[in-house]
Amino acid sequence: MEQCGMELEKQGNGAETGEEIKEARGADGGGRPDDLSISYYRTQLVNLWISAESFFKWTFIGAVVGIICGLFGALFYHGLVFSDAFFQVHHRLIFLLPLAGVLVVGLYRITGSTGQNLDTMVESVSQGKRLPLKLLPAVIGGTWISHFFGGSAGKEGAAFQIGDTLGNFIARLLRLDANDAELCSRAGMAALFAAIFGTPVTATFFITMLTTSGSFFSISMLPNLIAAIAAHLVASRLGVHTERYAVDIPLYGTSVLWRVAVLSALGAVLSTVVCDVLHATSHFMQRLLPNRWIRALVGGALVAAVMLLDGTYGYAGGSSYMMDDAILLGTARPHDFILKLILTAVTLGAGLVGGEVMPVFFIGATFGAFAGPLLGLPGGFSAALGVIVVFGGATNSLFAPFALAGELFGGLGSGGIVYFAFASIVSYLLSGYASLYYSQTIVFSKSRASYIGVHANDAHSDRSLFAWRARRKRRR
Repeated sequence: MEQCGMELEKQGNGAETGEEIKEARGADGGGRPDDLSISYYRTQLVNLWISAESFFKWTFIGAVVGIICGLFGALFYHGLVFSDAFFQVHHRLIFLLPLAGVLVVGLYRITGSTGQNLDTMVESVSQGKRLPLKLLPAVIGGTWISHFFGGSAGKEGAAFQIGDTLGNFIARLLRLDANDAELCSRAGMAALFAAIFGTPVTATFFITMLTTSGSFFSISMLPNLIAAIAAHLVASRLGVHTERYAVDIPLYGTSVLWRVAVLSALGAVLSTVVCDVLHATSHFMQRLLPNRWIRALVGGALVAAVMLLDGTYGYAGGSSYMMDDAILLGTARPHDFILKLILTAVTLGAGLVGGEVMPVFFIGATFGAFAGPLLGLPGGFSAALGVIVVFGGATNSLFAPFALAGELFGGLGSGGIVYFAFASIVSYLLSGYASLYYSQTIVFSKSRASYIGVHANDAHSDRSLFAWRARRKRRR
C-alpha cells in the first residue's frame, strides 16, 4: 500500500502544469483555438520544450545503460552457457551440488550480500537507497556456480539484480535524483533481460509494470526500450545467441478459440500453484532449517537425489533442451512440469541463485505440450501457449506475454494474434493476485473496475470483490 501510494503521489506531480493550462484557456475551459490566449500557446511551447528535453535525456541515458548492461549481459550469458554445457557432459558434478550451495552462501557472506534478492533490491531502489557494486560478484558468481553443479534454476532473476545494480550505479555517476535513479535502475533491468533473452519489447513491457501491475509511468517506457534495444545489439555482437521458435499456428476459428480458452484457464490456475509452491517451499525450508549453511547442504542433496533417481539430468539449469522438445516436437512427459516446479522450489529455497522466469517458461511449455493435445490442439502450439499463460499469470503481466509471443514464437500473424492476445487476457484475469514477486503491487481489481492497491500474494487482495459479496448478502 505504501509503495502504491508513493507511485500515485509521484504521478500527481504534473497537476500544477494542468492548472496553468486551465487558467490559460480561460474560465469557461474552452478548447477551441479562437478562444485561447497567448499565454496558453506559451504554456504549450514550454511543455513541448520540456517533453523534448526529457525525450533526449532519457534516450541518452537509456543508450548508456544499454551499452554497459549489454557488456555485462554477454559476460553473464557466456558463463552460463559454459556452466550448463560442462554439467551436461559431467553429470557426476551433481554429487557436489550440496557443497555448491555452501559455496554460494559463503560468497554472499563474504561480499556482504546475505539476504539480498530481487524483491529487497527493488524496494531499496524505490526508497532511494544505494546498491553497492559488490553485489555483482555474488549474483554473477552464485548463478554460475548453481548452474555448473546442476542446480535447477533460471537466469533472469540474477539478470534483474545485475541490471538493477548497474542502473543504480550509473544513476549515481550522473547524479540523478531519487525518481530518475529509479527509472535508470528499471532501464538496467530491462537491458539485462533483453541481452540474455533477445526480446527487447518483452523486456520493456515486463519491467515497466513489474512493481505496479496495471499501472506505470509512461516516461519509463522510453529508457526501458532504448536500453533493451542497445543491450540486445551489443550482446548479439558479442556472441549471445537467443532462441527463436517456428510454431505452426492453427487457422483462426471458434473451435480452436474455445480450446485456447480452456488451456489458458488451466495455465492461469497452474501459475498460481507455481507461485504458492515456490513461496511456501522457501518459507518452510527457512523455518525447518534456519541455518543457511545446513539449508544449502540439505537442499542441494535433495535436488541431487531427485535428479539421480530420474536419470535424465534435463531439469538442471534452465532445462533448455527439454523445453525445445516441448515447443518444436510437441512432446513432454506428464510429470515434467511437476518435477521442474519441485526442483526449482527446493533449489531456490536452499539458497542457490538463479531465477524463476526460465523455469516458469519450462513449466508452461511442458504443461502445454502435455495438456494441449488432450484438448485437440497441436502440441507445439500448445507448448507456446503454455509459456505465455503461465508466464503472464505468475508475473501478473498483461502486455509482456503478448510481446513474447511475437518475439519468441513469431505468433502474431494470421490467427495467432487473436489466440495469443486472448490467452494473455484470460491468464491475467484468472490468475488471481499471486505473484513471483512480493514487491509487486496490484493497482486495480481484476474482477471489478475499482482501485485496490495491495501487494501481491495478499490473501484478501480483491477487497472490492469481498465488499460486493457482502452487499449481496445484506440485500438478501
